[in-house]
Amino acid sequence: SSNILEAGLGMLLRLRSRDGLERVEVDDNATVAVLKQVINQKLNIPLHDMHLSKNPNLLTSKAPQDIADLDNGSKGLKAVGVNHGDMLYMLYSGERQVQPAFKRSWLDVRPLGHATTAAEIAAKQPRISRQEEAMVASLSFDRDAANHFQSYVQSALAFSIKRGGFIYGTVDESMNVKAEFVYEPPQDGTSMHLTLHRDTEEEKQVDFLAGLLGMKKVGWVYNQSTEERDFIMHADEVKQVAMLQDEIGDYCTTVIVSWEPASEEVPSGQVHFEAFQCSKQCVQLTKEGWLQSTPEGEK
Repeated sequence: SSNILEAGLGMLLRLRSRDGLERVEVDDNATVAVLKQVINQKLNIPLHDMHLSKNPNLLTSKAPQDIADLDNGSKGLKAVGVNHGDMLYMLYSGERQVQPAFKRSWLDVRPLGHATTAAEIAAKQPRISRQEEAMVASLSFDRDAANHFQSYVQSALAFSIKRGGFIYGTVDESMNVKAEFVYEPPQDGTSMHLTLHRDTEEEKQVDFLAGLLGMKKVGWVYNQSTEERDFIMHADEVKQVAMLQDEIGDYCTTVIVSWEPASEEVPSGQVHFEAFQCSKQCVQLTKEGWLQSTPEGEK
């Protein structure tokens, strides 16, 4: 059976209990019941003793059964508003030893009596830094493949919703990427979000045939809708880019196709193809759960 995974990975969820913070990963199309089974198997919490909610009041409630937003086991997680990276609250009886979700800082493990200087603190602070050099030297896109993708998006969808596909091609020793064709898997798109259906037999066959031709996945392409925006990517798109780079490799390139409406300078409108990558630090921050999904209705 196929799994529906957003940008190639499962749904990572954080679980806050009275004993600490833990994480579990489930398929993107999992139900509430599947999530509880995963928690039962990985964290050894009995199903009959487990209460879950998006409401932090669960942890202090004297009547947890009254907080029932995640009680319907047959509901899909997304249907009840649970998305990748979300924090859920978990209540159970008794106490457990919970492993720290994050490594202790150097301040926590320094020797007793050690005098910490301001310079040491400044040197140890994590910083968001710019990556000086791109991992990919260049990207060339086969004209027919690019035209076939954008023509369908333009003629059938009028750039009103997002559509995407995986780019297959080659990478040379100097990290020059050559995109030869696009495979568009089954998917669900809206004006702001795109979910690709992954791990299907069809995708496996495409991977196999591409390999026979000396090619492999080298990235992905998606179009932006005509909905007005003052940014290149929103948070969910950045996370998708980072997770695909982690899956495919440093040569993974994201190509965004956008539509410039007709104007005096361009009377008939114009389609733009732009290539992007996120930094290695961004990939790592995404894997560790630092990037959060865009709240519904916000940018």
